Amino acid sequence: MDWEPDCYKPSPPSFFVSDVDSYNMAVNEFNSYVSEAQTYSDCLLTEGEADLRMLKKIISNGVDEKRSEIRSDVDNAKSDLELQGQMLR
Repeated sequence: MDWEPDCYKPSPPSFFVSDVDSYNMAVNEFNSYVSEAQTYSDCLLTEGEADLRMLKKIISNGVDEKRSEIRSDVDNAKSDLELQGQMLR
């Protein structure tokens, strides 16, 4: 099972440096990319934590429901057994 976040993953920049101006422009692009990468990383963490909380709640609710069902089944089986025993008297 793969987890897919709703976060925008930035594409790495490609650089073509031929002079000082193009190098400075590449440095600016790189810095922008680093900022976008940090935003992406923060988004992953936020979404992952939210999804884990939701998943924990879903599982916990499912466990509670299944435990309630088996308790009810045991109670019904006990009642049935007691009723059958009373018929023997």
